[in-house]
Amino acid sequence: MSDSTGTRKFPGAQWDHARSADLSMDAEKVARVQQWFADASGENKGRLVILRSGRVVLEFYHRISEDEKPSI
Repeated sequence: MSDSTGTRKFPGAQWDHARSADLSMDAEKVARVQQWFADASGENKGRLVILRSGRVVLEFYHRISEDEKPSI
């Protein structure tokens, strides 16, 4: 993975997080994907992670308790 300067970036023990706008992503579209995922998951549990350039843009847990969440 590369960042905007072309530098390769790999996660360490913890992933870096970034706002969608900081990575040239449309925040409204990211929010729509999250809503679509929640709607599609219905009553089921689900996890959604969106990554870009080695950074977490969205980490969303649908119907998953704090105890069940992994640390990203």
